[in-house]
Amino acid sequence: MSTQYSFLPEMDYNPPNGNKTLIEYGPAQERSHYRAHVGAKTRRLYIFPTIEAANLQKTGVYKLRSVTMGPHVTATGHPIPISHFANINEALIPDNIYRRYEILNTDNTSLKGQKATAIVLEMLKTGTAPLPLNGQEVNDQTLQVEGCDIIIDASLRVQVKCDWLAGPKNLGGTGNLFIQYQEANVYEMY
Repeated sequence: MSTQYSFLPEMDYNPPNGNKTLIEYGPAQERSHYRAHVGAKTRRLYIFPTIEAANLQKTGVYKLRSVTMGPHVTATGHPIPISHFANINEALIPDNIYRRYEILNTDNTSLKGQKATAIVLEMLKTGTAPLPLNGQEVNDQTLQVEGCDIIIDASLRVQVKCDWLAGPKNLGGTGNLFIQYQEANVYEMY
């Protein structure tokens, strides 16, 4: 049984009434364990530990770039090559899930985020999202006899991002993941 998701309608970006001041908002401020970046154009999903993204940002190696909507800077972040992540998992978004929640470049930011979250949820449900789980072998003979050989700790928090151009260059991507550093909610979209 498939879960149905409702998405926000298209929103007019004028006038900007929200916060125009950039505030720090990225992996260093999150309480997530993992980040899931949905490369909409390349149909790729990347999952990696949040702490790794924060540590890569702290190196100072990657240039800070701005994201704008109209005349307003709405975010800054670091394009970091996918190959620089030591603990990253990549998966192709399955056709049926991609078609059901296709992210369009004309979608507003909130809608893109909602669709990206729906894609990750569906991939988690179908076992196609490469989320690493920590398991340990059970050595207690009583538990083994009762049918328990492995225990998996799966209480994880995942931050989902629509990262439009994430993915290989040969598929139209940048070869990078965009790791946000600051944002301003100029258009009051959540």
